[in-house]
Amino acid sequence: MIFKKICPPHGVGFRALLMAFALLLCGANSIAASVDPQEYLALQDEAVRLGAVRVMVNLDDAVSLGSVATSKARLQQAANSLRAELGTGAWKAGTWSNDAGQIGVNVTPQGLATLLNSKGAKSFTRDPTDKLRHRILAADGRLQAIEAAIASTGFADVEMALDVDADLDYLGDGSIAWRDAPAASAQAQAVRASLLAGLRPSAALRQAPGSAALAAARIGREDFLLLREHPRVRSLQLGAWSDPRPADWQREVIDEARVHGVVDALIELRLPSPFVMGRGFMPDAAWRKQSASLRRALEEVVANIPGAAITRDLSEWGALNVRLDPDAAIRLFANADRRVLRVSLNRADAFPLLGVSEASINMQSGWNQNYRGAGQHIVLLDTGIRKSHAFFQMNGASKVMFEGCWGTNGGGYTSPCPAQDAKGDSPLNFPASGAPPAGCSSCPQHGTHAAGIAAGRQNAAMPKSAAGATLQGVAPDAFLISAQVFSLDAAGNPGSFRDDQIAALQALSASATDATYVALLNFGDSGKNTADCPNINYTMTNLVADLHSRGIPVVAGAGNTGATLPRMGISFPACIPYVIKVPGTVNNANGNSVANGSSIAADTFTGPMLLAPGYDILSSTGTSDTSTNQFGGTSFSGPHVAGYYAAIKAAVPTWTLADATAWIYSTGSVSAPQTYSGVTYPFRRIRMP
Repeated sequence: MIFKKICPPHGVGFRALLMAFALLLCGANSIAASVDPQEYLALQDEAVRLGAVRVMVNLDDAVSLGSVATSKARLQQAANSLRAELGTGAWKAGTWSNDAGQIGVNVTPQGLATLLNSKGAKSFTRDPTDKLRHRILAADGRLQAIEAAIASTGFADVEMALDVDADLDYLGDGSIAWRDAPAASAQAQAVRASLLAGLRPSAALRQAPGSAALAAARIGREDFLLLREHPRVRSLQLGAWSDPRPADWQREVIDEARVHGVVDALIELRLPSPFVMGRGFMPDAAWRKQSASLRRALEEVVANIPGAAITRDLSEWGALNVRLDPDAAIRLFANADRRVLRVSLNRADAFPLLGVSEASINMQSGWNQNYRGAGQHIVLLDTGIRKSHAFFQMNGASKVMFEGCWGTNGGGYTSPCPAQDAKGDSPLNFPASGAPPAGCSSCPQHGTHAAGIAAGRQNAAMPKSAAGATLQGVAPDAFLISAQVFSLDAAGNPGSFRDDQIAALQALSASATDATYVALLNFGDSGKNTADCPNINYTMTNLVADLHSRGIPVVAGAGNTGATLPRMGISFPACIPYVIKVPGTVNNANGNSVANGSSIAADTFTGPMLLAPGYDILSSTGTSDTSTNQFGGTSFSGPHVAGYYAAIKAAVPTWTLADATAWIYSTGSVSAPQTYSGVTYPFRRIRMP
């Protein structure tokens, strides 16, 4: 995101639109708002094609975290004035404000021109938080189908599930049977009334057959934007929609069962429209009913299959881990239940992603204003933390206040978890369960190093840097939770099974009673994804969506495949929708150059991409209680951003995740464009003002 005014050179041919824009930029001193010219052209093209485009407007890009409360009234007045100035050039749907100098609004072509001339706007850009504000996430393409219908005909005939008290059964033929509660009809009538206040009259909103929870309408794009973010709309699809994804029955499950006599597999359901993978977007009672419905469906899938044992209940997310003998695997596949989307092998497919960096992100300024992450909990899924290290001592005790271990015995790996159960996991908070596993040379360094970057606390017992600087993590007052999710092969090399990653996130989801958490997924594969990847693992995608819906940031390094061609592409799990993706920059005085080894991709994902230092980072290690070392990789850029969110959330606890991200993209970061193959891409690097 680059805010500047650029006049084109004379004598250069530009299409008429660019010439008109150049005249606007260069012909009058009254123009107040800055915008990148190329981005403006793209925004205008989209607004002409779709009717409107959502932009983020900076009313004041100098509001510190400490002045948010005192600036609120002034900025609310400024936001109201700008909306009034935009008038019919802005749609009502999709408007937001974080009361810290940033607002979002869907503007028409006329509205874009108004913004250029506005004295009330300092700058504007495409809204980087747009997708973070969507309340409906669907990996099956149903929302894209609605948009395509509107683009083709100007409207879409849709069906939606409303937030009312109704139960549902997921039947064996793939259909849904509704059971309405007595109050459902009155509740639905109230929801429809609230929707009618925002929808255009042509939408003709009405109850749909089958349940009071269902409604139908003919919508245009402005209606679609309203429904997609409405708190009382759980799901949305074309009236005649069906999931086009083929079921993925992976035959290697049977092959492995035959070779080894038993196999661990993950069964994942196809989740039709009424199901919502975001607990924060629905009442607790509705979540419990939905979970019970999914549990019943999964029990039916494995019923009457001797030799099938449930090893992990993930039914809240539409999945089960099962242990199958060869006959059970064959029978499961022969049944081919229509509700099943995928049956896959549980395997180790993620691995550790292998100056003082806080200076380049100016955290001293934040610490001076007491932005230190107090009351926040950074949950680190990694190789464990040495909790006795001096870097983690706070008020006479370790700040690692909870721990757990999830491991797998099988596939050539052994679980290192102490007091492990039949699955290979430790009891929650069992002593030393979150410590680096013995017999692994790299494990003591990786997790302990990352934890120090995120939340290490200065200690006189710690050695200083070569330049004489005292070490401290980004959020030194935040607590740490160690989730050790790695198993070891025969040579002691760590590998993480997706089943164990899911179980650790499930434990966080179950125990998090508020939004005072930040999850850091500090592992990855060798993939190079250039778009959202919800289909790599549906269950983890659903868990991330749930945490996002409850205001809990999920952060992951972008990966370490940048040195291989093609350069552009990021690894799993960073590519999951709503994950905050973090490429790593070189830790030097400038701090804006992405390291050659770091993965990176154009910032077009669902979930922000923020640059942070990741190479030549000095932090704690697990060799002793005072040991330090320098390491590099996006495993060490991710902790910077996790700590950054913890500090911001502690400073302004009323902010939503999207509001905090809006502040980061404007005031809490600096422009750091990167050029690859002759193309320059806009990025932002975190930096406290």
